Amino acid sequence: MTGERGERRLAADAAGYSRLMGADEEGTLARLDRRVLPSHSLTFDEYGAQVREVEISFLMTSVSEGTWEVGQSQIDNIVVQYGAEGGTKIAHGLTRPDVVLFILQHTWAGHVIFDGHKADEHDFVVLPPSTHFSAATHGPNRWLSISVPPKLFGKVETQIKLNGLDWITKEKRVVSMEPRSAKELIGKTIDLAKGKKAVKGDRSSDGESESYLLNLLIAAISGATAIVNLPETARSSRRIMHRALEYVRHHDGEILRVTDLAKAAKVAERSLHRAFKEQLGIGTARYLKIRKLNIVRRALCMTHPPGDTLTKILAQNGVSEFGRFASEYGALFGEKPSQTWERSAKPVVGRT
Repeated sequence: MTGERGERRLAADAAGYSRLMGADEEGTLARLDRRVLPSHSLTFDEYGAQVREVEISFLMTSVSEGTWEVGQSQIDNIVVQYGAEGGTKIAHGLTRPDVVLFILQHTWAGHVIFDGHKADEHDFVVLPPSTHFSAATHGPNRWLSISVPPKLFGKVETQIKLNGLDWITKEKRVVSMEPRSAKELIGKTIDLAKGKKAVKGDRSSDGESESYLLNLLIAAISGATAIVNLPETARSSRRIMHRALEYVRHHDGEILRVTDLAKAAKVAERSLHRAFKEQLGIGTARYLKIRKLNIVRRALCMTHPPGDTLTKILAQNGVSEFGRFASEYGALFGEKPSQTWERSAKPVVGRT
C-alpha cells in the first residue's frame, strides 16, 4: 500500500476509527481514561534528565503531590513519549532541530499556561524544530508527546495541502479539539505505542503504523475547533518574556536579580512583572525565588569533593539568611536542605 492510494486508505482508516469510537462513545472513552503506557517512576530530581526529544529544564513551584514518570516507545521513525508529573511546575524548553513536537494532555492539570496562552483541557501544542517554549502547569497531570521528523510529512502531503496545514513544520500553534476527538487521538496513539496494528485484522496495515499516526494527527488538526498562533513577537508580553527567558537560558545556574531581567528585556520592572504574571502565572520576584531554590537543590544533589560543606554550597549559590532559606526550601521540597545533602551521600568530612 504505497503512494497517494495508500495515503487515502490510511486517512480513511483514521476517519473510520472516529466512527467506531462514536458507536460506543461512553464505554470506549472510559476505557481510554484507564489506559496507560509503561514508564519509569522517578523523583522530580531525576525527571528532567529522562525527558527526550527536547532540551528542557523544570522548576518545581510547589511541593509534589504524586509520582513523576517518563517512558518512550518507537513507532518506526516517530517517538511517542509519555509521562506523569506529580505537582506544579514551570518548564523552559527548546525543541530538537530535526523534529516537529506535538504535546497533548492525557489527564488535565487543572490550569496550564503555554507561552502566555491559557490552554484548555483538550488542547494540544504543535512545536516546529528549534522552537523555544515555556509552560506552567498547576497540579499533577499525565501527558503524551509525539516527535515527528519533518520529512515524514511528505507521506501525507496531499492531506496537508488540502487542509491548508503547511504551517505545521514552521509555526508554533495551540490546537483545540472536541473532547471526544482528543481522547480518540490519545487512545489510538497509545494503542500504536503498545505495538498494536494500525487497523485490527488488516494484514496490509503491517508496517504502516507510522503513516497511520501521521494521518491521525492531520485529521485531528483539520477537525480542530480553533487554532491559535504563538509567535514570540505577536504580543508585547511574549516579546518581553522571549528576551527575559533568553537571558535566563544563557545564565543557567547563575543567581539573577529582577533588574538583570528587566535590563535584558529592555523594559521597566513593572512591565516585566506584568509579563511574567500573564505568561507564567507568577511575578518576576517569585519566579526568581523559585528558580534559586531549584538551583540550590540541584547543587545539593551533585557530587562534591571532601571538604565541601552544606554552608559553603548555600553561600556559593547566593544564600546568606540560612534560617529563612531553609524554611522556604522546606515549604517547596518538603524537606530541609540538610536532608537533601545527607540523602545525596555527600562526604562526611566538613559537613555542617
